[in-house]
Amino acid sequence: MKEKFIKSYASHLTKDDINKFAKENNVILSSYELDFIYDTIQNHFDTILNDPNKILRIAKEKLQPGAYNKLYELYVIYYPKLYH
Repeated sequence: MKEKFIKSYASHLTKDDINKFAKENNVILSSYELDFIYDTIQNHFDTILNDPNKILRIAKEKLQPGAYNKLYELYVIYYPKLYH
């Protein structure tokens, strides 16, 4: 049930939502980084839910260190709250 709700929420996210969340967490994303994160959420959501480490490895290669580090920090905070 929780997974279905999260998936539905994620499918309605916009780039503006992601950018606003990033700014609220003191992260300024380049247009490339914003596109990468948006496309990953929209096209690889099952992987995010089931194998987040795979997505994190790819993100580490694609994002600037500051953006990746903050993404990882947010993952550590939020992922356990969603799945435990």
